[in-house]
Amino acid sequence: MYVLKFGLSLIITLLISACSGSTDPVPNGLRATIDGVDWAASGTIKVGMSEDVLAMYGVGDNITMQLTMQGIAGVGTYQFGVGLPNNSVALISVGPTSGSPFLAHKGAGTGTMQITTLNSAEVIGTFTLELANTINIKKIVTNGQFNLKF
Repeated sequence: MYVLKFGLSLIITLLISACSGSTDPVPNGLRATIDGVDWAASGTIKVGMSEDVLAMYGVGDNITMQLTMQGIAGVGTYQFGVGLPNNSVALISVGPTSGSPFLAHKGAGTGTMQITTLNSAEVIGTFTLELANTINIKKIVTNGQFNLKF
């Protein structure tokens, strides 16, 4: 009987421990829903911060995503898009030789990045984007999440 109780206790403890990590939206990754399809960077994932510029890059399922936000001052909400004075860019390329990437920058598209954690070790947050290419075909990005270690 003792072995059974101990075994059950151990299993419950392990399950609770495993679930406690699930509150982390993206364990060290970059993911989003692009035009209704779930996407996650599964190949190369890079992140860097220099002065007030945050850049992240991920590749997966024949899609490359790059988010570069200028003017980062800490935790907060930042904008991509038309008419903004910064040089921030969100970009998605489809395929190895995509002729026309989908963008949100000063000239086209819109987007929001919310940074919830930013320190010398990591950056965590969310984003949504409406990207356009040169012939105004759009890509809608929702449920964007990043949890990246520097």
